Amino acid sequence: MASAAAAAWVVDLTRDRKEERGAAITTGAIFSGLGIAALVSGILAQYAPAPLQLPFIGYVVVLAIMAFFIARTKDTVQNRVESLNEASLKPRIGVPRGIRAAFVSPALTAFAAFAVSGFYAALAPSLLRRVMDVSNLAVAGAVVCTLFVCAAITAAATSALKARTAMLSGAAMLIVAMAVLVLAQALQSLAILVIGAVVTGIATALGYRGSLQVINELAPKKQRAEVVSSFQIVCFTGTGIPVIGVGVIASIWSPDVATISLAAVTSLLALAALATEISRGRKSRLQPAAR
Repeated sequence: MASAAAAAWVVDLTRDRKEERGAAITTGAIFSGLGIAALVSGILAQYAPAPLQLPFIGYVVVLAIMAFFIARTKDTVQNRVESLNEASLKPRIGVPRGIRAAFVSPALTAFAAFAVSGFYAALAPSLLRRVMDVSNLAVAGAVVCTLFVCAAITAAATSALKARTAMLSGAAMLIVAMAVLVLAQALQSLAILVIGAVVTGIATALGYRGSLQVINELAPKKQRAEVVSSFQIVCFTGTGIPVIGVGVIASIWSPDVATISLAAVTSLLALAALATEISRGRKSRLQPAAR
């Protein structure tokens, strides 16, 4: 709920500047938070007392601080309600019929990107412990942090890159990232796993930032929040469902089969996103000529 509203809010606040700025800021903020949280949580869980409670206590404190600043930030909604009784908490999601075809490629790219980053975030500690004999939770947090810090840096460094170019580049790099992940597990190499985290971070940032910007450009202004919400649902579904699938496959067959399955499915999704967007771009260039 918060990420969808925040993404639309940032776009409104930066609308008078470069089109790419809102998507770059949103992407950088999300991945910076994920990276810092992974590292701090790993350190607290490894070296501080109450490892199952302290990270969450720290998170609640951060939320309280952020709530203080958000309450004092300019609201971009013009027709605001005056009381909670007037506000509707009914979710507003949906993609207008006119942009559904164009919605497919960014949605596929984002789903694939979050599936890979979700794998690292959820399963990197168990992968390190089981395959590479590394049980230190701070190290696991550092690996995950590497991925998201690289993503945050990439989002800032490529903010001038056109949305479609960033999205297609991210989709292509995801295939490389999955190949590196499979190689790291096969060779039981921490160094290659870190390289894979770096490549995944770059691919995720390009794919997500480009996709989000495409969605922002497609969405009608009055429906931006609900279109972005639909996009965010796709993203976080990508974070959760593939990881569950990996766990099921690993328990039935083996972790190697699970990782290879994730790599195959993610690569196919990335290829589908590339093919769909390239085909759509070709059709849009031919239409003016036909008229």
